[in-house]
Amino acid sequence: MRLNEIEKLGHEPIKESNLKELLELTQRNYRYF
Repeated sequence: MRLNEIEKLGHEPIKESNLKELLELTQRNYRYF
């Protein structure tokens, strides 16, 4: 996931489902580090 995509999500109204998906994506990304 690119920072641009995360910034776009931050500017858009966030639904609970989108928040959960974002959390899952970030958790997956952190596992790679």
